[in-house]
Amino acid sequence: MTVSVPALFEGIPDLHLEWAMERFTRIELDSGVRLIEEGESDEDMLILESGGLDVLTGDTHLGTAVPGDLVGEAALFGYPVRTASVVTSSPCSILLLNRAGYQELRESSSPVAWRLEQRALDLVTDRLRTVGERIGKASEGTPVSSHATQGLFQRVSRMFGAGGQKRTDHLDLPFVLRQTRMFSDAPPDALRIVGEQMEQFGFGPGAFLCTQGELGETFFVLASGKVEVLIGTPDGGVEPLAQLQPGASFGQMALVSDEPRMASCVAVDKVTVATLSREAFQALRARDDLAGSVLRVALLRSLSEQLAYANGQLAQLDWVARSRSKGDVRRLMMASAGVEANLGGR
Repeated sequence: MTVSVPALFEGIPDLHLEWAMERFTRIELDSGVRLIEEGESDEDMLILESGGLDVLTGDTHLGTAVPGDLVGEAALFGYPVRTASVVTSSPCSILLLNRAGYQELRESSSPVAWRLEQRALDLVTDRLRTVGERIGKASEGTPVSSHATQGLFQRVSRMFGAGGQKRTDHLDLPFVLRQTRMFSDAPPDALRIVGEQMEQFGFGPGAFLCTQGELGETFFVLASGKVEVLIGTPDGGVEPLAQLQPGASFGQMALVSDEPRMASCVAVDKVTVATLSREAFQALRARDDLAGSVLRVALLRSLSEQLAYANGQLAQLDWVARSRSKGDVRRLMMASAGVEANLGGR
């Protein structure tokens, strides 16, 4: 059998690939076809074999898909509501995979499923990085502080307290993970393996868990307490943007990107968290088994929500710019914070 997307599935044995490709449907489309509509409920993912696709939210152009790209992966791996529209920019050949087909691949431990998850995670990461760059460009002339100064630490200490951190071991990590949207439907055995790679910490009020502008190495799942998402303001102040409750996750971008933190996350009261380091994540991500799949899909869900939220904020900023209205600094800050913490899914 001829493999349609050799770059994506290169190295997978023909026997596995031939069986897996029977779960896909190939469609041919002319230019100008509105393939996906923002706001609709749909669980299909597309692999573009040839041609081009434009991705939009409202009238804002978010990007262009080229052959080999996945489109609509958030609906397949997580939540079925489309967060953007997709229009063919030229005649296209597309492979379509629905949720049932993917689940069959995953339950059969098909290497095609693992490869799709890896590729989707890479693409979502790249898109979030692009959003971060657009946020930076949008902020030109309307500066948002990109790093925490000593004054920021002092102001936060006055707001919440002096902080403090200690290691703990009392959390039932599989139970904690199951309370999150990311891992809510994961098999217990896979959650146990993921939990074994995590560490537990307690923080006092005022402790910085993530610091805006610094490089991150850690992902957090909030087990108890409340965490405030803050961002520095152009005048050197501190702006609270959201408060995260138990079951929330933040700092995901640190696992997949070398980009600096886009916001600070600070303990409001006594907080306990489960953490995953970038090193542990890379080891889990590389596993070709259900535990690796559970982590990849969980991160895909969360990052896709963050991307949808940040895109929505930027689309409204784009509308403001086109209408020549006064810029919305707070919306710019919300878009920044949305890249760091899952504000859209809290």
